[in-house]
Amino acid sequence: MSFDWLCYLELAESIFCQRENLEINEEAICRCAVSRAYYAAYCYSRNIAEAHMLYERPRKKGVSAHDHLINFFRNDMRMPIPGARLAKLKEWRTASDYDDVIPKKLGSIQYFTKSAFKYAHEIIDFLDNRYNE
Repeated sequence: MSFDWLCYLELAESIFCQRENLEINEEAICRCAVSRAYYAAYCYSRNIAEAHMLYERPRKKGVSAHDHLINFFRNDMRMPIPGARLAKLKEWRTASDYDDVIPKKLGSIQYFTKSAFKYAHEIIDFLDNRYNE
């Protein structure tokens, strides 16, 4: 049985909602939640693209699988939301996973995290409406 990538989004939202009751640094919770939201949206989108859109994962070394998928959606005029939202989520996930300080342009860590959830849901809902009805 294959993993349900949407469980990552459910986990992310759950830990974010419970952050005040947990004895864990709030920023760490938010960073983790943004990262899981991205991977939920990315893997879900990848699987939909493979199943319904003839998408093939890159085979060449040095080609980013993430950028490859983002560009696949961006190059399809019928897919404006997944490409743009995945690109932004990837940027946020990278900041969450690697930057010592979250850029101020992203707003508060709570706002940033809620925005990541919103974008992940928009991607998933868009693809669900198109391919899973």
